[in-house]
Amino acid sequence: MVEHDLAKVGVAGSSPVSRSKYKTSIMEIFGYYYFLTLAYCLYMQGKKWNRDVRAGGLGISPGLDTIALLLMCWALAPVDIFLTWVRVYKEAEEARRKNDNVF
Repeated sequence: MVEHDLAKVGVAGSSPVSRSKYKTSIMEIFGYYYFLTLAYCLYMQGKKWNRDVRAGGLGISPGLDTIALLLMCWALAPVDIFLTWVRVYKEAEEARRKNDNVF
């Protein structure tokens, strides 16, 4: 009788996850991931483009680079972050080894 009354009130039963009002679809998650990685890639592309323009800027095609980022940002951002992490870890390890050899 109590369970019957709870169902009428709209209270979630023993499985509140399955009755959640806020269900996120896979497409929403992929959309958030895509826009996050796109923002990261465009930011990094802007930094690269500014650096290249200051160096002379011959052969730069920001339009083609941007199109490539639109298509591949979902894969490029995680790879770039991983490689950056590997580089930072390697530099830290080399600094530690130099420090150990000094003493």
